[in-house]
Amino acid sequence: MPPRRGDDSAPTDEAATNTPFRAKLEWDGFRCRQAAGDQWGGRDEIYWTAACQSHNYQFHTRTGETGAVTGNHDYPISGEHGTGRMAFFDASSTGNLSALMITCWEADQSSDEWYTALGKALGDAVNSLSLVDFAMDLLATFWEALRNHDDMVLTRGFALNRSDLKALYYTEGRRMTLQFNARSSGMGHFALHVKYTGDTPPGPPPEGSFQFLATGWTGLLGSSFTRNLDAACLAPGSATDVYLFQGDQYVRYDCRSKDIGYGTKKLSDGWPGLRGTNFTSNLDAACNVPGSSTDVYLFKGDKYVRYDCRNERIHNGVQNIISGWPRLADTEFAYNLQAGCAVPGSGRDVYLFKGERYVRYTI
Repeated sequence: MPPRRGDDSAPTDEAATNTPFRAKLEWDGFRCRQAAGDQWGGRDEIYWTAACQSHNYQFHTRTGETGAVTGNHDYPISGEHGTGRMAFFDASSTGNLSALMITCWEADQSSDEWYTALGKALGDAVNSLSLVDFAMDLLATFWEALRNHDDMVLTRGFALNRSDLKALYYTEGRRMTLQFNARSSGMGHFALHVKYTGDTPPGPPPEGSFQFLATGWTGLLGSSFTRNLDAACLAPGSATDVYLFQGDQYVRYDCRSKDIGYGTKKLSDGWPGLRGTNFTSNLDAACNVPGSSTDVYLFKGDKYVRYDCRNERIHNGVQNIISGWPRLADTEFAYNLQAGCAVPGSGRDVYLFKGERYVRYTI
């Protein structure tokens, strides 16, 4: 029975999908994991910029500078330069994607002209974010003319939808951490904390032990890997990392630091031994090879491969599942698996899952 006029019941899931709400994100400090250092020998100061675009909303901002930043210390962010405004995104969420671009900078005592140029570049960036996928390929172009002044540590561009914002609301502390890891280029590693301070998203909260992927795996927030994963497996030889697969992309995720270790990358780039096969996209399942510290099984359709992650090669080519797993012949597990994993404590068994059924298979 639909609610009567004036009924203040919470909207149903269907109604909540179309109910707008105020979404607001604020700076909440950062941690310097490794200092950038100043290539010109001057001050070591960090500041942040943000460019955001959503339905009928555009905004860009620059924070004040945080001085004398050193490794393994936490620092507050003073808010927008000149105003102290803490919010860098404040818009009505109506179901559209919201695009954001955040950049970490190391200051080099730049002039007023430099900051004028930066403001213009941020405005250009906001305009481009209406075409999210297009903009992500052009981030470096916007900053290239500015690099001779302040040192750009790293830029992260991402999109948030209603599910992401709802996940953030129900995350403990309503806070997510974005990693800006530029160690490979000598520009340090910074962890930016962002806090949700907007309205309660419409609709009921998750029930029971269910969690949004982005709630428990906060390092995935802002990426496409918070939903519709194809497969996952432990990273061979690691006690903390997992591989997540989606379409023709993958990431390696560090569960200890809650950060994407590397990625998003194409499977064909990160797993070069798969080139020339149809295992470079849309995997069905993945699992570690029991007893091996280097190999994983990848499944797709009625085929599978055993992949050596250390030497980047396939063992014995692409094979039919029933050829390598003969006991699965004449069962539904001979094709289109949905998941797999090594059996904990066993050096020879794996679990395979499909629909509401599973098997424990002895290799």
